[in-house]
Amino acid sequence: IGGRCDGLYNRWMSLVDACSEQSRALEEARDLLTFRQLVDRVLSWAHERELMVTASDMGRDLEHCKLLIDRLDGTQADSSVDEQTLEQINRLGEKLIGQGRTSREEVQQQQQNLNQTWNSLQGKLAAYRRQLSAALEVHGFNRDVDDTNERIHEKIAAMRSDDYGRDFATVDALLRKQTALERDMSAIHQKLIAHDKDAQNILAKKPPLKNTILDSLKKLEESWKELSQAAELRNECLDKS
Repeated sequence: IGGRCDGLYNRWMSLVDACSEQSRALEEARDLLTFRQLVDRVLSWAHERELMVTASDMGRDLEHCKLLIDRLDGTQADSSVDEQTLEQINRLGEKLIGQGRTSREEVQQQQQNLNQTWNSLQGKLAAYRRQLSAALEVHGFNRDVDDTNERIHEKIAAMRSDDYGRDFATVDALLRKQTALERDMSAIHQKLIAHDKDAQNILAKKPPLKNTILDSLKKLEESWKELSQAAELRNECLDKS
């Protein structure tokens, strides 16, 4: 009876050991599956970010640039992956490596590649953020210049009116209106000086899209020249009236 009991006990202990081993194997399989899924998710996220960085899109205008910034870090950004996700992967990877099973080398390689990809991408993202911030300032400047240019063309349209008065009273009224327009021109000219100073300050930072600043200033200069000529011609016509 004692021998049979010993045999049963040994078989029982073997079964317990087998169950424990099976449990550890299942836990490792679960952890390995989770590890691989997380790695795939982070790499997919990193690939999308890499495409954004590689495209180096600075935006077509102010609104588009703001949208790009929002997609990168704002409300439209993919927040499914962050530093905590990477920490979770590294903890899981260290656990799997520590178990020393057949998946050890695979996990080590994937973990190393993932961390290298992550660190490299963070540097690229930081540089892209700085570029977008600089581009936003450029777009803001160009928007202000466009507003001033629109004001100039409103004055040009007023200067090109073919109404030169029918009698002394109407001519006198038009002359007063012309004087008011020329006061507006003085205010606009001060705005042009301010734009030029702003442009020099921004260009000193060597921003992206700097050619658009030069184009905006050139367009503004041409519009101002057109306005000055229109004002001179209208003054001559009103004097003749």
